[in-house]
Amino acid sequence: MSRAAYELYGPRSDHGTLMESYESAARRRTFRFGRGVPLRPELELPYLCDVLGLRPGEIEALDRYDAAMLLAYEDGKSLGEWACIAGLDG
Repeated sequence: MSRAAYELYGPRSDHGTLMESYESAARRRTFRFGRGVPLRPELELPYLCDVLGLRPGEIEALDRYDAAMLLAYEDGKSLGEWACIAGLDG
């Protein structure tokens, strides 16, 4: 799902094609920022509320699969936006 979001939001050339592949952008972002740290369980709900823009009751109504799909979409969208801002020269 994050690949689909990246393809929707990623930087484009004048011809409308992606300037950088999903794999290349993901590798570059991981190299630059690392993989991050695991989230403590007590911070999971506030984090999901912030990232997905949903209220706690709406988050609790989601099953794990739906939450994972929404997070993957947001991750791909943020990767596309980051790639546009960071440019290809890094």
